Amino acid sequence: TGFQNINRFQFAVALIALILFHLLRVVYPELELVRLGRSSASAINDGEWFRAVTALTLHSGIKHLMSNIFFGGIVLFSLSTLIGTGKALFLALFSGFLGNMMNAWYYGSAHNSIGASTAVFGVVGILGGLQFFSRFRERKMFAWIPFASALAMLAFLGSSLKTDVLAHMFGFVAGVPIGLIVGKVYNDREIEKSFVQNSLFIVFALIVVLCWFTAFYRQAFL
Repeated sequence: TGFQNINRFQFAVALIALILFHLLRVVYPELELVRLGRSSASAINDGEWFRAVTALTLHSGIKHLMSNIFFGGIVLFSLSTLIGTGKALFLALFSGFLGNMMNAWYYGSAHNSIGASTAVFGVVGILGGLQFFSRFRERKMFAWIPFASALAMLAFLGSSLKTDVLAHMFGFVAGVPIGLIVGKVYNDREIEKSFVQNSLFIVFALIVVLCWFTAFYRQAFL
């Protein structure tokens, strides 16, 4: 029954938009999108909170982008089967935002990062939090087993020397309580269908667009 919660259109729109955005960056390098939207610890701490969102849409190259599409697609698909695609995308963005904010607060300054992996590990954390509720896991499995698997995934995928380990960790840390809250709310309730899922997808898209609009506005007028 989990596949009934999947919205292929929403997945396709999010994926196509991400790819087209990166083509825009290649075709118009003079826009300097990385400089405008990267997660700069000093800038975020100075009030440019929108960077905690825009940084999630930026990647250093095709390998970085495809890696996040692959692993992000897997975990987002898994989360979507449990709570719906619109809600999964919205919570992925929210956990990635919180992870980048915590990362910026930790570093204070002199630290820049880009990539959706903070949100990807936010989703891993959400999935881990959901496993403490019987509705979202196999009945014969202890809650700590899938949660430990989520931690193992964090350690395996998020700790190479070329990755921002703390950003991954903060994304995971942000995701776990979200998963616990969602699990508590929906353990005995039905997952909302089209209207709520579509509304959250629209909010997800608007947040990304408005954060990039803010980035360009500040560049042009401030």
